[in-house]
Amino acid sequence: MEFWVVKTIITREELPFLLLNISESCPECFYYYQDLEGSARKYYIKTIG
Repeated sequence: MEFWVVKTIITREELPFLLLNISESCPECFYYYQDLEGSARKYYIKTIG
């Protein structure tokens, strides 16, 4: 059985859009997400739009 694992960091604002797209494109897939309060490294989040 072949499967893909995708890991990404997104903002809370992007989460609903991502979950909607996942469920529309692959209704039988398994996913989970975890709310992070911080990161050990600095990174820049580009504004949406």
